[in-house]
Amino acid sequence: MNIPAIKIQLIHIDGPLKGKIHEFSEDVLLLGRHPECHIVFPETCAAISRKHAEIRREGNRFKLVDTSTNGTLVNGKQQKEVFLKNGDVLILAEKNGPKVSFLTTTGPADDKKSKVPRQKKIQPEPLPAMRPAQTPEQPIVPPPSRRPLPKEPLATVAKSFV
Repeated sequence: MNIPAIKIQLIHIDGPLKGKIHEFSEDVLLLGRHPECHIVFPETCAAISRKHAEIRREGNRFKLVDTSTNGTLVNGKQQKEVFLKNGDVLILAEKNGPKVSFLTTTGPADDKKSKVPRQKKIQPEPLPAMRPAQTPEQPIVPPPSRRPLPKEPLATVAKSFV
């Protein structure tokens, strides 16, 4: 099965890491105060457990698993396990705890996991050079006759035809 490369972005909206954006492509992310976590909160955030929560990839979806003592809110609701959607807001430990927005971006399949060869880009053939439009040959029309104009007034000439 060809699994697309999905990157997770965690955007810190509020808390000690406010303004930071973390991007990951791992299948399991750890959040907490422990130094081995992917996102490490400072020790001053005592309400956050050392290993507070995990985000696990399951196919093309991501599940938040709360492993903490003080809980995790997703969009304002206490959750133990929940599949995350783009734009979900996580609040760790307490209602005024650190606030993180969850986003995903999809890219081409990871070369390490994908066994499907990449296709070559096909370049269209260049168009032939443009030429000015050719006009068909004009039929040769003889020039009008060069008879001398009569010297008599036109009325006199017209009477000769009647």
